Amino acid sequence: MILSASSSVTPTPSTQTLVTVASTGYSATYPNANMAINAGSGVYQFISASSTNVKQWGVVQGASTTVVYNSPGAVFMTYPYTYATTYTNTNVTGTFTQGTLTQSGTTTYDAYGTLKINGRTYSNVARQKYDMTYDYNYTS
Repeated sequence: MILSASSSVTPTPSTQTLVTVASTGYSATYPNANMAINAGSGVYQFISASSTNVKQWGVVQGASTTVVYNSPGAVFMTYPYTYATTYTNTNVTGTFTQGTLTQSGTTTYDAYGTLKINGRTYSNVARQKYDMTYDYNYTS
């Protein structure tokens, strides 16, 4: 998809920063993560990158919600990363502040090209589509 130069996105895109897990204060909660994405306002994604894939191990959304995925983690991307690559996550289990969850679904590299957004042009963009189902079991 190419948006015209006059198109705008709401909300305005934000900047996320890659940080060490230790700097977040949650290293004991996410021992499998080897990096974290700081989205600001106390929101973090905990991930691991290896020679074969990138996995998410959970998220912290401020003081109110913590999600922890158990092994094997939720795979975002597999290598080699080529057009039409699809990975299926099956029954990734985890816990969150109010109970337990199970996640299943697919991630697919399904598009690429140039993206024009808010007057800026980004070349060689790949789209990674996440089609996931989450089943939450609230216990509190």
